[in-house]
Amino acid sequence: MAHDTHRLWVDEMPEAYERWLAPVVFRPFAVDMARRVAAATPRRVLELAAGTGVLTRELVAATTAEVTATDLNEPMVEVGRRQVPGPVWRRADAADLPFDDAQYDLVVCQFGAMFFPDKEAAFGEARRVLEPQGQFVVSTWAALDTHDFQAALVAGLERAFPNDPPSFMASVVHGCADVDIVVGHLRRGGFGC
Repeated sequence: MAHDTHRLWVDEMPEAYERWLAPVVFRPFAVDMARRVAAATPRRVLELAAGTGVLTRELVAATTAEVTATDLNEPMVEVGRRQVPGPVWRRADAADLPFDDAQYDLVVCQFGAMFFPDKEAAFGEARRVLEPQGQFVVSTWAALDTHDFQAALVAGLERAFPNDPPSFMASVVHGCADVDIVVGHLRRGGFGC
């Protein structure tokens, strides 16, 4: 399957992500997400959009599950494999997973679903690889105005580029804040929400 080059993290981007974003933006949420996953006592966990392994590291520490971590971007997988060597690491598109049906009892995705171009296809794949009673644990960011740092960044970009400010933060990253819309995607992906 061909991948859009604008969706790929290349060169030094994965290392910069791991150094600057992971500890401050993603780790506090990963600790909480791993605690929630551990409460389900899973045996086999599939992580989607694992990036460089921020949540993966916490899953390994909080559970005894076999963890498979995936990301669309091979450079992110390579950094993740070095950062958290215990789990199986695979490059995988969430909308076209290379795994058998009913292979996992829990699928988890922290802050990745908002980047899936076809959310229903990705959620359908999560449903397919889950056992019938399996669980899908997913988180997305809330509305932009609830995040001080991101809101300040967007305001700064609007001041710096008044004629054509970048809309990535508002439209993509915070675009899955509406619970009803996310539940609709999950239902159309095969989940009985």
